[in-house]
Parts: sequence; C-alpha cells; structure tokens
Amino acid sequence: MVVFYSFKFYMISYINYLANRVPKRVDDLNTQRCPYNVGYVVAPKDEFAGEVSIMSSKCMTETDFRYNDKQKMYAVYLMNMTTNVRIWKALNSQSDGDHLGLIKKVLRPCHDGGENCKFCSQYSYTKEDIIRSQNLNDSQEEAVSSCVGMLNCCHANTKIIWGPPGTGKTKTIACLLFYLLKLKTRTLTCAPTNTAILQVATRLHSLVMESLEYDTYGLGDIVLFGNGKRMKVDCYPGLGDIFLDYRVKNLMQCFSSLTGWKRTLESMSQFLQDPEKQYFSEIGLKSLEEFVNEKHSHVLSSFCMYKRISRNDDHIMTLEEYVQKLWINIADEYSDKMDNIKSFMTLEQFVKKTFCELSEKLKFLIQNLYTHLPKSFISLATVKKMFRAIELLRSIGISLGPEKFKKTLDASEKERIPSCFLPSNSEIDDFLKILSLLSSSIFLPELNGRNQIQKFCLSNACLVLCTVSSSIKLYTEGMTQVKFLVIDEVAQLKECESTIPLQLPGLQHCILIGDEKQLPALVKSKIADSCGFGRSMFERLGKEKSGRGHSLMNMVEVVVISEMIKNLKKEFKRTQ
Repeated sequence: MVVFYSFKFYMISYINYLANRVPKRVDDLNTQRCPYNVGYVVAPKDEFAGEVSIMSSKCMTETDFRYNDKQKMYAVYLMNMTTNVRIWKALNSQSDGDHLGLIKKVLRPCHDGGENCKFCSQYSYTKEDIIRSQNLNDSQEEAVSSCVGMLNCCHANTKIIWGPPGTGKTKTIACLLFYLLKLKTRTLTCAPTNTAILQVATRLHSLVMESLEYDTYGLGDIVLFGNGKRMKVDCYPGLGDIFLDYRVKNLMQCFSSLTGWKRTLESMSQFLQDPEKQYFSEIGLKSLEEFVNEKHSHVLSSFCMYKRISRNDDHIMTLEEYVQKLWINIADEYSDKMDNIKSFMTLEQFVKKTFCELSEKLKFLIQNLYTHLPKSFISLATVKKMFRAIELLRSIGISLGPEKFKKTLDASEKERIPSCFLPSNSEIDDFLKILSLLSSSIFLPELNGRNQIQKFCLSNACLVLCTVSSSIKLYTEGMTQVKFLVIDEVAQLKECESTIPLQLPGLQHCILIGDEKQLPALVKSKIADSCGFGRSMFERLGKEKSGRGHSLMNMVEVVVISEMIKNLKKEFKRTQ
C-alpha cells in the first residue's frame, strides 16, 4: 500500500482503488463507510516522464477522502488492463484494406470441405532436404510441408494443426520457422503466455545454432521481445542473443558516435600507425617551447629578441641551447617534469595498455555487429574479414610479450617500443588494410535512442517472436509487413485476443497450432464465460460438424469405410 498523495505511478494501464482506508475484502468496496474512486492509470508517452495521468471514475478532491491533513490516502492495485485495452483496440479497429482479407475469412469461414485451392496443392519441394534433415516423423513432416506450401498461394489461408501433448508440436513449429528463415519469409510467431513462446524460441535457437557456420552470425534475423523481468530470459541459455532489450542495449554501443564502431576503428588505426605520437599525446608530454611559453613566457620573449639581434650571425642557438646556456634552472625544471611524467607510464606500458583496451573494445563491437545485425546489413564476406581481424588481434597480442621488445634506433631514447609495432611488421599492415575495408563495407544506420533502434530491429528481422498481446507493437508506422503468422497453444487463447495479430498489414497466411482438449483461457467473470468470451478460434474453426468435408462426422466417409471393412471381411473368410 502507498500513500496516495505522495505516490507517482509508473506502471502501464491498470485499475487502482483510491480510498482513505485499506480494503481487506471485496465487501469493503460496497460499504458506505469507505468512500472510494476507481482510477485508471495511463502510461506516459515519454518513458522518462516522472508522472503519468490518472483517469478517475468521478471528480475527486482531497476533501472527499480526508477529514484532516494527517489522514492518509491509499492506492490499491486491482488489475492490469493492458491486454484488455489491446483487445478493445483490435476489436474496434477502423482500418480497411486488403490486409483484412485473412481475418474476414476467419470470421466467415467457407465450408468448402477444407480443400486447398489449385495454387496451394502445387507447392514445391525444392527445399525438401531441409525438412527431412530435422528427423521429423511422417505427420510432422507433412505438417511442415503443407504449411510451407501455403507460400505459393496468393489467397489468404488459415491452417489448423492439432496434436495432444507429447506429439512434438513445439519441434514441428521450430522446424517450420527454421524453414521459413531459410526462405527469408517474414513471420510472426505468437503464443498466449511467456512460457509457451520461450519454449518455441529455445527450440528454434538450438536448431539455428547447429546450422550456423560463423559463430552467431545470422541470429540478427531473429528477434524475441516482451517483458524481460517476467520472461526471465537469463534462465534460458543463448536467448539473450535474440532478445530485443539486450540487442538494443548492445547496438546502442555500436551505433554511438563517440565510442562506437566508427570511432573505435579510427582510434585503433591511429594507434597502430604511430603509437609514440599517441603516447606523447596521452601522457601530456610537451615540447620545451610549449613548456616555456606556458610557465616562463618572459624567457620566450627574450629568445625572440635574441634571434632578431643575431639574425646575421653564422650560428644562432636553438631554444634548447639558449635555455640550457642562459636559463639552466628552467632547463632542469623541464627535464625533471618530463621525467616524472614518463615515470608514470612508460611507452612500453602505454602500448600494452592501449592495445589491450582497444582490442577488447573492437572484439566486443565485432561480435555484437555480426550477432545482432540482420544479414541484409552485413554480408558473409564482411563477416569473414571480421574473423580475420580477430585472428590478427590475437597474434599481435601474443607479440606483446616481454621477449618481443627491443630498443628503438634512437640511442638517446631510453623508451622501448614493441617490435611488432615497427613499420616492417606485415601483420600490422594486413590488420590496417582489414580495418580500412571494414570501415568502408559496413554502413550503420544513423539511429538515435532506444525507440529507433527497437523499430530497426523489429522491422528488419525475418522471424519475430512474442506473446499475442505484445504483437500490437508491430502496428508501428513504417514497420515492415509480416506475411506469415504462427500461433501456438491457440486453444488456450481467447478468440477476441487473437484478433490483435490477425489484422497486421500484409498478413497472408496463418497457422493455428494447439490441442482443443487442453484447458481453455481463464475467464473470471461467470457471465462473460457463459457468453462464450473464453472460446478460442481453434475451438470454433476446428469444431466437428456433420457434412461432407474433413470431419470425423462425415457420414459419407463413414458409409464408404464401413463398406470397405465389410468387403475385406468377406475376402478374408473366402481365402481361409
């Protein structure tokens, strides 16, 4: 419980009970001694806003609830309305167009006996080897093949796959999605609960990882999104590579103009080309002229006057010689200061430290780019260069061992520079060439903020996985259209909720997978339940009816099969 007048709401779309005392049971809401208002908390448009709007059942002032300034007010959480609000929006959609063809067909199914159109019946098996390599049984293989065959049909279609627990429905879905990924078919996969969609995502991730040749390159075409805390993605090994929140977090580091991909490439190139220059710049070493100008400007003025007076002389002293001869104390001060700076970090230490930091940063960025970027943004040839760059980083890192150091040619310098950083080293030349190629071959989009990167990931992924309720996020303007919809555990989903993904623009085909014998969707209201509010689309479309179509109650089929059995029995007796 919280004090209402000092409480700021951050949650999305839920109903609160606002009163001057804490209710213990439902009956407390009906008592006259406990005045209250029902409030609806609305999510702010700005995620960083400190306060949000509250819609109240009636106008409310503090005097309606408080008898004095010391009396407390309470806000009690009643229920989350997010899913119900999304259902309401889907049911009251005013949109119209070709993208509603699928839902219209679902709402008014034609009783054509379940026959596929002539286009659907001619689906190709050119990729059949991919399906057969997944060790599916005959029914599973037929289910995947028939679903993929829908891609060759220009009509809106819905297919139902039924199977009791333990028959491998999740495996079948994963194989279907793997196939659609190979065909680059943009597909949305939904389920009523986080648990169900995580099971599909886990099986799909395992299947895809077995087929990848270059580490995690290719996972950028798959994205899973939802409430991270409720989904507990960390408990599922590997799913972090396809989870939207983690992907956005990592890509933000890659896209950063200050510390991201482009900036790191530039820093590494500059460092390898001239580590000594970077060293002097890093530790703040100054020339004698800079030191004198900053600390003893009168000496610099005196030196300038000396040069004007002695401009006709055969030999004019340099500033170093001038200070050493006439201002020995300043020369000693400069020498001591530079020695102190150098003792803080030698060139050898700087090279090791800087190379280690830049190489780790570069490896991190490379791995995140080929993991989280879709294949359409990063080619296989570029990924091969990335792996070559990582190999060279390891090789150069080994070269930084103590035995690999040698003195520079300048005998007056006591610093040491790694031999691998000398101009003659071929690995450095190769590495610099690869960095240049990577810089010119990867064009990162100019995106600012989490929302833009989220939209980029969702719009460019080939396979999108989420709960049915969360699929409403794909209605964002400018989002790439989805062609294929797969709904798992649809028997546990209220039909009204399934209308959320069924109205997505561009949607052509839908696969409903479930078991009508499983527990239906939970409906707390007995009145709503009696009106069929909890009925699933799977239950309605898959309901057995008398007729001549695909039905267990097709009496024509019953007569034919009975006659076949009768004839077989006669033939069996005759041949005994």
